Amino acid sequence: MKITVRLLGKLRNNLPAEKTGPTSARMTLDDGATPELLIERLGLKVGASYLVLINDENVPASDYATQAIEDGDAVTICPPIQGG
Repeated sequence: MKITVRLLGKLRNNLPAEKTGPTSARMTLDDGATPELLIERLGLKVGASYLVLINDENVPASDYATQAIEDGDAVTICPPIQGG
């Protein structure tokens, strides 16, 4: 299946070669892929506190391993937001 992935902040350094813009790329994933598998495939730290959106809908961190990504989905991953 084909998806669009958008990585924000420092994460955009991990975009695959098939870039479609400065923060986005097209990717091919196996059916049944999840945010956790996508994070791993992108070389990002599994278990970090990312904000993940699928088609602009928030995916709770507790669902990263089970939420299915579907063909044509747009997945956005933001780095953890820190403040003080």
